[in-house]
Amino acid sequence: MCSSDLALAGAGTQVANARYSGSGQLNAGSYAIGLSQPSASATALGYELSGIAPGTLTVTPAMLGTVTGVTARDRIYDGSTAAGLDLTQARLEGARQGDALQLVGGTGQFVDKHAGQGKTVQVTGLALAGDDAANYVLAQTGATTTASITPATVTAVTGIRSEEHTSEIQ
Repeated sequence: MCSSDLALAGAGTQVANARYSGSGQLNAGSYAIGLSQPSASATALGYELSGIAPGTLTVTPAMLGTVTGVTARDRIYDGSTAAGLDLTQARLEGARQGDALQLVGGTGQFVDKHAGQGKTVQVTGLALAGDDAANYVLAQTGATTTASITPATVTAVTGIRSEEHTSEIQ
């Protein structure tokens, strides 16, 4: 991110201490603005600038739309509904290319603990991280995906004993 004064084209308006995202956009936040001399381009075009007063420029964080590419990992039955998540292929609709932004966190839960193929997994608690995360709001903090629970293999049975019983049938 860089920091400098921003001159709004043709208006002679200065934004003090402007800060930029990785994609070159002005970071979300409030900035003091003031009027400097009208630019030569505005004057050359015959514009007379008036009514511009010092104030505050507020840049609001952009709303990100749909989150896609969140997947849950298949696992072996363990009696729980916990599902491991993979966010490496997650995509954030509306993020600007070049911004340092990642999807992090989240908890996955199978709909039930039973073994089965293609089971629904509810994902909650997704969040944003990265140098440019403050420039965005995540509209969708959850997702739905599928994964499988494979039946556990029984490898040994212990503690079973056999007793001999006799009985007479009359």
